[in-house]
Amino acid sequence: MFVIGIGLLAVWFVLFRFEMLANLENILAYPIPLLAGIIAIPIISFILVRYYTRGGRKAIV
Repeated sequence: MFVIGIGLLAVWFVLFRFEMLANLENILAYPIPLLAGIIAIPIISFILVRYYTRGGRKAIV
C-alpha cells in the first residue's frame, strides 16, 4: 500500500507540476513579507510562551 501511495504521489506531482510552479513563483515573488513571517512567528511564539509561563506557572496547551 505504501508503494502504491508513493506512485500516486509521483503521478500527482506530474499532473500538477505547472500549477505548483506557478504557485511557488507567486509565493517567492515578494520575499520580504515571507521572510518577515518566517522570522516573526517564532519570535512572537517564544514571547507568548515566556509571558504565559512567567513566575513558574505551567503552560496550558
